[in-house]
Amino acid sequence: EESEVNTSELRTADEQIVSGRIDLGRCMFCGLCAEACGFTSFFMTNEYDGMSAFSRQDLWMDASRTRLLPNVHQEAVDGELAKRASKERTKREKAAARAAKEESA
Repeated sequence: EESEVNTSELRTADEQIVSGRIDLGRCMFCGLCAEACGFTSFFMTNEYDGMSAFSRQDLWMDASRTRLLPNVHQEAVDGELAKRASKERTKREKAAARAAKEESA
């Protein structure tokens, strides 16, 4: 029996994903994450060391659990995060200035 997917609950992915987590318990090793990654942080290899675990929690992989991402791409990731923080700070400062201006008027 096929069921319909409620599309109102679906969200589009952020176009500028800075970090990612992969659940190896659900991964089909199709390589789509590697194709979509702008930093080439994810890539497929023939190495399977460390891909087994005693619990499902241990199957989550992210930057802290991989060997290459922190060393190779950490500078690019840090730069992107700093840029986003700067944009957010500027946005908050403008909002605070606007609110102060409205209060004084």
